[in-house]
Amino acid sequence: MNDAFSKGKEFLNKYVDINGDLTLGELETGNWRNKKKSALIRWLMSKKADLNREKLGELFGSSKGAVDMKMSRDSFSIDELIIAAYAADYEIVLRNNSTGDEKTIDAREWFRNYDKDTFERLKSIHPEPTSAELAAYERKKRELEDLKREYGIKD
Repeated sequence: MNDAFSKGKEFLNKYVDINGDLTLGELETGNWRNKKKSALIRWLMSKKADLNREKLGELFGSSKGAVDMKMSRDSFSIDELIIAAYAADYEIVLRNNSTGDEKTIDAREWFRNYDKDTFERLKSIHPEPTSAELAAYERKKRELEDLKREYGIKD
């Protein structure tokens, strides 16, 4: 009985550590209203296998301990939320509730001009393409355009 209780408690602690205090329905629907930022960070970490507190500490320019403290105090900044989303291959989108207009926050553009150190750390997640890769892309793009003309395909 004690062993089963310990395993159950261990499972629940791990679940809460990964998912925060969100119900399964809230995780699926993305209902984050009135939820802690640390719950969102935990959810983002659960979406990418190699994203953990240590990795976030590196990306934030701090340490795992600093991330642990931010988790316990729920004191993440908007910059840190943008970094965590980018690291998990997500974007933050602002949507006007009246018009439906959307603004996507591009993490690299967000940091490119005012925080060069963070910008350099983000490059480790998704490195910029090399000149050879860019040239190959342009070549393929031209080939596609040629094929579209050849077969009369219009955009």
